[in-house]
Amino acid sequence: FYWAWWISWAPFVGMFIARISRGRTVRELVAGVLLIPLGFTLAWLSIFGNSALDLVMNHGAVELGKTALEQPSMAIYQLLEHYPASKVVIGVSIFVGFVLFLTPADSGAVMMANLSCKGGNVDEDAPHWLRIFWSVVITLVTIGLLFAGNFEAMQTMVVLAGLPFSVVLVCFMFGLHKAMRQDVQIEQEQAELAARGRRGFSERLTQLDLQPSQSVVQRFMDKHVTPALQDATTQMRAQGLQVQTLLGKSKRCMGVRVEMEEGNPFVYEVSLDGYLATPTESAQSDEARQRYYRAEVYLHNGSQDYDLMGFTQEQITRDVLDQFESHRQLLGRVYS
Repeated sequence: FYWAWWISWAPFVGMFIARISRGRTVRELVAGVLLIPLGFTLAWLSIFGNSALDLVMNHGAVELGKTALEQPSMAIYQLLEHYPASKVVIGVSIFVGFVLFLTPADSGAVMMANLSCKGGNVDEDAPHWLRIFWSVVITLVTIGLLFAGNFEAMQTMVVLAGLPFSVVLVCFMFGLHKAMRQDVQIEQEQAELAARGRRGFSERLTQLDLQPSQSVVQRFMDKHVTPALQDATTQMRAQGLQVQTLLGKSKRCMGVRVEMEEGNPFVYEVSLDGYLATPTESAQSDEARQRYYRAEVYLHNGSQDYDLMGFTQEQITRDVLDQFESHRQLLGRVYS
């Protein structure tokens, strides 16, 4: 039963945990999911399990032992009766148990709604009405199974659903492995493109002693970057592409996004990022340090470590279109 329970819950609970862990590596995600619950389980069994054994073996709590064998779900409450403020502690434990049940049910409803939602962006959750629909379905099915044959009927249903779904889980694993290999290949291709150095003379200037203020970079973005992105958007839409823009939503970050049929959408964003300037030899204290700013370019895989300051409007437009063409060629090579 527990094996089938884990199988049936694993896909959408795993996706939910991955969703709220965005920015973490796969290694960090797997380590956290495995070690944190394991550590809590070991602590729980060591503290409460040994306490119960001590009460039964050394303090004559025979009824506690019988309850643990005949009604395991009630043993925790009988154990807590042996401690001070037992009514308060039992009330808190019931509340914690309710939250423990509600949290995975809520995450399950959210992820099932996301999986059954058509359209929208990958980063967006399904509409509220669809989440409510799945919550109602889960509640009705649970109540129906309980009335049909008590808890054993629910266990049987989980086993019947979990066994064939194990095949789907294997397909999930294969698809995840394939997608990760493709991501690695794309990153390697993009690193090779970056190494070829399409940065130009303006980047070499910014790497010297050019440390503009925030207002200077902001004026540059308003005067050159915004119209360049608008121009690039117009040219891409003329090719029949569905382009989303971030223009006007924030002065500190602007960009474009194009959904691709192969997946891995094209993203080109320019962000006003601040950095702590390296102090000069004449600086005598930390107060002499200043911040400088860059109009930094970000693609789907993060920062590209180059600054647009010094580019003309035409050069920025060309950079957007060149990056899009490189992205499309990479997807063509990887997914062909």
